[in-house]
Amino acid sequence: MQKLILFPEGELLLAFIGKEEDINYLKLNGKECFYLEVIMKTEKKTGFNRLILIGNGFDLLHGLKTRYSDFVKDYLTYSINSFFINSYYSDELIEISYTDSYKPTPLPSYNLENIFDFFEDFKPRVNNLVKVNFKIKSTFFSLIYKSLNLGWVDIEKIYYSRLIDLYKIIGNDRKQNENVLSMVKRLNADLNVIRELLREYLKKEQEKYIIQNVTKRANLRIAFQNPEEDDFPQNGNWKGKEISKVLFLNFNYTEPNFTDNMLAVNGFDWDVINIHGTLVDEMVFGYGDELDEHYKMIEKLGEDEWLKGFKSFGYLQNHKYNNLLGFIEDTEFQVYVVGHSCGLSDKTLLNQIFEHKNCKNIKVFYHSFEEGGRKGEDTFNDTIYNIARIMDDKVKMRSIISKKTQSLGLKTLHDLAPSK
Repeated sequence: MQKLILFPEGELLLAFIGKEEDINYLKLNGKECFYLEVIMKTEKKTGFNRLILIGNGFDLLHGLKTRYSDFVKDYLTYSINSFFINSYYSDELIEISYTDSYKPTPLPSYNLENIFDFFEDFKPRVNNLVKVNFKIKSTFFSLIYKSLNLGWVDIEKIYYSRLIDLYKIIGNDRKQNENVLSMVKRLNADLNVIRELLREYLKKEQEKYIIQNVTKRANLRIAFQNPEEDDFPQNGNWKGKEISKVLFLNFNYTEPNFTDNMLAVNGFDWDVINIHGTLVDEMVFGYGDELDEHYKMIEKLGEDEWLKGFKSFGYLQNHKYNNLLGFIEDTEFQVYVVGHSCGLSDKTLLNQIFEHKNCKNIKVFYHSFEEGGRKGEDTFNDTIYNIARIMDDKVKMRSIISKKTQSLGLKTLHDLAPSK
């Protein structure tokens, strides 16, 4: 049994928790002491924590072009304009060159809006003197380019789809398997190239935070507000509870200035974890659904190369993931989803959060579409569909997701913010 042992040290009375035999040791050293049996009680916490998931929609809210499609268009724009300047362009992914001796007068610089016009302007004609050869050297980037032409790009999802396709090729032929492994190595190499190109592109977007082009930033004071009474209809004992800690879990590589005046809230214990890294350190880039049945089969192949594009192994390179685990293990918590689509590329991590015994509520802050084919719609349903794909426990899912009427649109957070 543990004892509270008290003994004199000069004019002080010192104490420590120890075993009864520790008393005999102290007496041998000439110190008179006595002990009290104590019952250790853990006081039940009356507060709760709030976890804020910050996704790409948060950057888009502030006018930053951080979609994968924006990045790919910018990359192609740079490549085409470099071609016009130098009459040739080549890197690890693509090559652009003239196929005839005749060269046209350089056209005005292409931009993100008319990037596909380039290929229309220079496609072969019956009696033309000019042809431009656009060669995609990477199968992975070819899939990305085709997706871009369809209007939507998810690089991480395309990576995993390609990996599964390569897995399906594997047979009993040893030579064939070696060829497939070489293609996996090339896929991973191309992923690394794209990650570094993305890093350089996002650095330019990050500057918009620094040079104050963003005149208004979303008002996240709401993160420090106590819950509404109807946030937890399935758990009435939440009534009257107050926030203890707030954690911003930033999935973006850009770093919003969370310490500006709008977040200078006194009296709260709050922190930020950039779970995917930042633009100046290691970026966790790849796929994150190790719960998928295909992943289990890939893992059994016993070849390390197949696993290099999965996010879980990136999380193990630093302490950030453990810090997140410490937060969700601490006490009951509520999740705010701010601009995160909750897609499958982060499934394993999000599943661990949403299905944790301490997760009592998920509130989605959705983006409203104001233009294009989805005018009048918003991302609320898209997000909760994705949450449904992430959570295996459907009963819990239905009970912890706040109704749409209890949430806010992202634009509201922006409009409520004061001008800088």
